[in-house]
Amino acid sequence: MKRGSKRSGVAAALALLAVFAGGAQAAEEGEALFTQHCAVCHQPGGTGAPGLAPALAALLGKRVSAPGGREYLPRVLLGGLSGAIVAGGEKFNGIMLPFPQLNDAQLAALSHYLLGTLNKDTLAADFAPLTAADFAAWRGKPASAAENRKLRTQLDAAGQ
Repeated sequence: MKRGSKRSGVAAALALLAVFAGGAQAAEEGEALFTQHCAVCHQPGGTGAPGLAPALAALLGKRVSAPGGREYLPRVLLGGLSGAIVAGGEKFNGIMLPFPQLNDAQLAALSHYLLGTLNKDTLAADFAPLTAADFAAWRGKPASAAENRKLRTQLDAAGQ
């Protein structure tokens, strides 16, 4: 192996480690945010509460992986969700309030936990993590809770 090739291989390995380390840190911060802001309704581990809030674990990956689904989570976290939905075969009719008090980096960390930890087995392999920039872009064009429910219905139909 050439010396330059060995260096570039080491550099690539170090870069990959940095990504994983950053991902682990984001997931840890995201879990803390989930516990503080989401677990009261969606329960620890995103298992859901019958009649109150749907499970998030193992149900979001397929939705956000559908064509057009990348915008779903930023829209819901910034604009909320309301009205009748079906999740995991159970019907819910309620309101999820938006989280405008969380900054874009916090929302990205929360999404990293939701998608990379709670939905890692249902997320498309090529799905790139949502970034603070993704949330910043959607913060400037919020969608209503009703519009987000309509998008959810479309994504669920497309993912089947």
